[in-house]
Amino acid sequence: MKYKTKVKEVSRGKVSTEDAYNAFTDLTYFSGRFWLCYRTGKGHVSPHGKIVVRSSGSGDKWTHVQTLEQKDLDLRDPRLSVMDGKLYLLCFSLSYYKTKPVKKFHASDSFIYCLEEKKGKEPKFTLVHRFEYEKYKTTLWSFNKIKDTFYLGGYYFEGAKTTARIWLSKSILGPWDLHVQLQDDYLPSNLCFNEFDMCKTGPEKDGLFLFLRVGSWHFNRVKYWWNRIKERFKQKKIENTSKTKPYNHHGFCDRIVTASANYPFKDFEYKVHNIYLKGPRGIEHPNGTLFFVGRYKKNKKAPSKEREVALFIYDREKEMFEHLYTFAKGKDGSYAGLYVDKKDPGSLYVSFYSDHERLGTDKEGDVNDVWFSRLQLST
Repeated sequence: MKYKTKVKEVSRGKVSTEDAYNAFTDLTYFSGRFWLCYRTGKGHVSPHGKIVVRSSGSGDKWTHVQTLEQKDLDLRDPRLSVMDGKLYLLCFSLSYYKTKPVKKFHASDSFIYCLEEKKGKEPKFTLVHRFEYEKYKTTLWSFNKIKDTFYLGGYYFEGAKTTARIWLSKSILGPWDLHVQLQDDYLPSNLCFNEFDMCKTGPEKDGLFLFLRVGSWHFNRVKYWWNRIKERFKQKKIENTSKTKPYNHHGFCDRIVTASANYPFKDFEYKVHNIYLKGPRGIEHPNGTLFFVGRYKKNKKAPSKEREVALFIYDREKEMFEHLYTFAKGKDGSYAGLYVDKKDPGSLYVSFYSDHERLGTDKEGDVNDVWFSRLQLST
């Protein structure tokens, strides 16, 4: 029996303690404890970003486990995944040019860590694999294991736009083979994929459901500005000569594409959704319901301070998102982690970051907080 589209937030607690820009979270449960990670730094995009890992037995009190960092790199968007009885953490990085002030950056390597738990010693994440950007040309954003294969999902900067790719290997240590480049020819030429999440689906967890963010912000290089302008003039000409309002390619900016496929994940079915959702993160409930958390804006004209960290159900039959709950409302937030336990299917656990408590203070724009929330699902 599926749950009705009603939830109740039972409790919420602040996890982060740093007086910094804390963001980009993930959450899982492993070895009898909750594990939560997030990036901390001086700003949304800033050098020397670090990944903070905390754990908790109940979700009430959180213990600092470790802070991960790499010399001269900004570690970002950590992801947790339990595979083969081990807990892994994935993050990508940016490298900054030495300019004053520092504004320019480029993609760099991604890193995979594994948790080591030894009797009598504190748990510790150790680096097990460095995914070289120069070799694979992909910024990693998600990973999973299905059957006997590891899958990495990410995007590749190709000129002024990005393409989404999935890599595979029989070992978490690689080497990696390009499995599929996701189709994007149905998008206008000035739009492209960015970050995306891979959800395991089906009774045997051998299906994949993707949430892909779409945007146009990468078209800012001089080499490509003329193609962008021509696209706009072309669309404007159609609007002026048509009696009916034509398809507006700008309406797809910061929208969501969903894609699904069965093993071995070669042929995906795509669906574009005209809804403002950033930081895609989803999970399939044991009963088959797809839950999704993202940064939500009801309409593009709404002020920036009304961006919501919101929970949705994705109805696969109707191919639409159903809004369930808003955690917070502010200028910045989301990039959530989700966890549901088969033994306790009436509860959904969510991590997210938000600036809602900092609005109107001297910390606005500089400090965000990370939260852990328990939701009760109605039957």
